[in-house]
Amino acid sequence: MVGGDEVRVLNGQTYISSAQGSLGLSLRAFKPIFDDKHQQVGAVVVGIMSSSIDQAVARVNQPIMSALTLALLIGIVLAVILANSIKKILFGLEPVAIARLLGERNAILESVREGIIAIDRESRLTVVNSEAKRI
Repeated sequence: MVGGDEVRVLNGQTYISSAQGSLGLSLRAFKPIFDDKHQQVGAVVVGIMSSSIDQAVARVNQPIMSALTLALLIGIVLAVILANSIKKILFGLEPVAIARLLGERNAILESVREGIIAIDRESRLTVVNSEAKRI
């Protein structure tokens, strides 16, 4: 056996190693064989080429990477659609502009000398300035 990693199995140990064998770099598992009297009578070695492992990993990773890329693209498209929808609802205004407009609206409502009352379609009060409260 080529690789020099078989010594421990001949001493009764079970282990896994990676070594350069006659066919190239491989991952090998060693298991001693014992008889009924617990005397070692041999050993079993199984191995797989590292290149085979790399190929199997690449085959498994390819569909996963494709699915992740597709999910990322779908997420980006949906985020853009959602952002545009929210921006449309907010009349294209940024939060700072909305806060400024609300502050200006409240200042105007409180500075006029007339009482202002606004009612929605369900007859609920939505705006009452301080002059309307006073009256």
